[in-house]
Amino acid sequence: MTAPRGLGPLAELHEQLGRWQAAGLITHEQALGILAAERQRAPARHGPPVGEALGYAGAALIAAAVALIVGPHWSELAAGLRVGLLAGGVLASLVAGVLVPAAAGAAARRVRAVLWALSAGFLVASVGVALTSLAGWRDGTAALAGTALAVAYAGTLWWLSRRSPLHVATFAAWVATATLLGDRIGDGRTTALLAWAAGLAWCGLATLRWLPPRRLGTALGAAAALLATQGVLGVGWGDALGLATVAGVLSAAVALRSIDALLIGAVGAFLVVPRVANRLLGGAVGAGIALLAVGVVLVAAAVLVLRGRRTGRHAATPPHVSDPAVPAHGADRPPSNPAPPVPPSPARGS
Repeated sequence: MTAPRGLGPLAELHEQLGRWQAAGLITHEQALGILAAERQRAPARHGPPVGEALGYAGAALIAAAVALIVGPHWSELAAGLRVGLLAGGVLASLVAGVLVPAAAGAAARRVRAVLWALSAGFLVASVGVALTSLAGWRDGTAALAGTALAVAYAGTLWWLSRRSPLHVATFAAWVATATLLGDRIGDGRTTALLAWAAGLAWCGLATLRWLPPRRLGTALGAAAALLATQGVLGVGWGDALGLATVAGVLSAAVALRSIDALLIGAVGAFLVVPRVANRLLGGAVGAGIALLAVGVVLVAAAVLVLRGRRTGRHAATPPHVSDPAVPAHGADRPPSNPAPPVPPSPARGS
């Protein structure tokens, strides 16, 4: 019988028990007992988490209602009142997340993370409005200060919770800060270069497992770096940067056996290679040849990634652990290496 599907931690426990049994740390009966005990402790899962869906729907309705009520009169409100409303959104979202009981399960922790990510968005808006309306800062400088503060704020909350919504919020603030900084110190190419560097740095740190989960972090960073190269294509070094980024993402996909990185690299190749080929080779024929070469490379990369994943899966497949509700396969058969029988005692007087 295969490992339990859709049970998350139980599936991981099933694999661990198989490895422990193969190493001789536990017996087959002990593995069955542990799995049965953990299955009784695991909460039953019947359908989608209704509470989580209702929480998201309620938050969306509240946001829509506030926008409809306040939106038409936003410009008429005093600056202090606007800052107060946005700051109230920060505090309300933060406190609502704290009040969500983390012990209620993964769904509750996701709702908490979404609320905290929402509070980071309110923070950016409140800082921007406060600095422009009350301190007289320029819009770009105020927005830069808001996103930079959001990196620290959302990053701290993400580090405490390690939930994906806060990972995405921190990443968005990080890339926005780099983009706004580029706008302040240079032209469009400077902005694209800083956004490219921010995405590449995030991808590298996630690959090293410093920004977990690695799969999400590498995907976000690689996508941002590839999109940023669109702003520098058309000049020699920009074309080289775009091609090198595509090659780097595809190489990482093969090395990490990552389907996500492979798909992102493929999209990046379609965005970068035709423009570079059309500029360098000229005409549809040159672009077609370049696309043909990229297609061959992508097919080869896909084969390598899939073969690597298949090989790794077979190598890591643990020995079989049967379901405790079903007798183990071959349980009614004698063991393959039975213990030698005990010889009968010699008869008395012989």
